[in-house]
Amino acid sequence: MPTRHLIALCLALLFTVPVAIAQEAGPESKPPRRLLIVPPDFKIVAVDRRRAICQEGDEPWVRQALTDATPATLPSTMPVTLLERASEQRDVLCERIASDLGLPDASGPRKMFDENLLPVLRQSAAFDPPIYYMVSTEPVVRRIVKQGWENPLFYLNRAADRIAINQSVNMSLSADSDDILLPALYEPEHDMPTRRRVLLDSIATAEQKLAYELSIQSEFAVQMAFVGFIGQNVFKPMELSDSQEWFALGTTAVLSAQYLSAINGMNEQSYLQRMTTDEPRNPIRMATVNLLNPMTSDDLRPQFQGAYLDAYRRRATSVVYQLMQRAPRGSLAKAINAIKDQRPADGVAMVKLIAEQTGIDLTNELIAK
Repeated sequence: MPTRHLIALCLALLFTVPVAIAQEAGPESKPPRRLLIVPPDFKIVAVDRRRAICQEGDEPWVRQALTDATPATLPSTMPVTLLERASEQRDVLCERIASDLGLPDASGPRKMFDENLLPVLRQSAAFDPPIYYMVSTEPVVRRIVKQGWENPLFYLNRAADRIAINQSVNMSLSADSDDILLPALYEPEHDMPTRRRVLLDSIATAEQKLAYELSIQSEFAVQMAFVGFIGQNVFKPMELSDSQEWFALGTTAVLSAQYLSAINGMNEQSYLQRMTTDEPRNPIRMATVNLLNPMTSDDLRPQFQGAYLDAYRRRATSVVYQLMQRAPRGSLAKAINAIKDQRPADGVAMVKLIAEQTGIDLTNELIAK
C-alpha cells in the first residue's frame, strides 16, 4: 500500500460506524427486495406504522399492544433535525467553507449542499423500513422452520435443536428496503401480561436502536459530504507527496468536524478533543508517527496497519487543529493557496511554506518523538 493511499484509508477511519444501514446499491448490483413470508396459521396485525405477525387468536392482544406502545425517545440529531439545521445554515456555512479553504466563491460548496448533502438527509428523513415483530414462542418458530418456513433472521441450530436469531440486520436507506422480521418471543408458560410486556419491550428496543443508528449514519453522511468536497476540490488537484499528505488529512478532518458541529449542535472542542488524542486500545501512540516520513505497508505487519493508520490520522488532525488555534485567522486559507500555487517539492519545503504563511513552524510537531 503506497503512502499516497493513506489519506483515503484514514478518512474512512474518521468515524467508527456502529451501524449496518447501507447506502442504496447501484442498479446492477442491487438485489431484489426480500418480502416477508407469513407462516401458515399466522396473521399480520398492523397499527399505524407498527406491524407484527402472530398466530390466529392472538390478534386482539397483539393489536392492543401495538396501539399502546409508546414512541421511542429520539436523539437530537435525527435526520429531519439535521436537514432543518443544514437548510437553515446552508448559505452561512457555504461562505465559511469558501473562506476557510481559500476558494474564489461559494458556488462549489452550494453545489455540494444541493446535490449531495441535503438530498442524502432528505432520503434519511424519509426512511421508514418495513419492520415486523414475530410474536410467538421458540418451539412454534422451530416447528415452522422445520416445516420449510424461511426468514434470514431465524435459523435452526441443529446441534442444539433450537432456533438461533441472526442479530445482524442490514437495512437499505432506499425506499424499497427488505421486509425485516424481529423477534418478540415469549415462553410458552408466560401469562398474558408477560407476553404483552415482551412485545412492548421488543418494540421499544428496536425503535430506540433504529433511531440511534439512523442518527449516527446521518451524521456520518453529513461529515463525509464535507470530506468528499474538500478532498476532491482542494487536495486531490495538488497531488501531494507521501510526506505532505498529513496536511490534507488533518485539514479535512478538522474542518469537516467543525462543519458537522455547526449542523448537529455538538460541542466542537469536545468532539475534536476525542479526534486528536490517543486511542487507549491502540498500541501505536500518535507521538511515534513521523508525518514527514510515514511508513508504508511494506514497513508494517498486516495486523498493525489499521492501528498505524489510526495513529497517523489522529496526529495529523492534532497538528492541523493546533495550527488553526495558534495561527491568525485566515492563515489556513493562505497556506492552502500557497501550496496550490507554488507546489513545494516535499514535506520539508511545504512546512517551510506553511511557516511563511502562518508564522508557525510545525517541524517539531510532525517528527517522531
